[in-house]
Amino acid sequence: DPSVHAVVLPRTHEQRASIAALDLPSLILPGAAVDAQSLVALADLVVSAGGTMNREAIALGVPAYTTFAGRLGAVDEMLVRDRRLGVLSSAAALPLRKRESRDRRVERTPALILDLFLSALDG
Repeated sequence: DPSVHAVVLPRTHEQRASIAALDLPSLILPGAAVDAQSLVALADLVVSAGGTMNREAIALGVPAYTTFAGRLGAVDEMLVRDRRLGVLSSAAALPLRKRESRDRRVERTPALILDLFLSALDG
């Protein structure tokens, strides 16, 4: 869909090369470091195999989905149980819709991240 813009942050040079080779018109592949917190805060959704970006998205009120295929950590398992983190097994399962908000800026809430970590230790 040409109206969907996806920002991809590859971890390796090999990932960057294979993604760039797709030559997708609505794909944004930054050539340098980006302010990921602002990028996440303004996104309609976040898809990541790593836990940090997903937890940051959840703390900022952005829908987050994991593609991690291994065993999730305790915090991520709790987020899945609470339906705050979605698990994707295929691209077709990804709900593409604009996030509604009058003001897309969300204050960062470090206390929420701390609560998530501490509750995982209790459970």
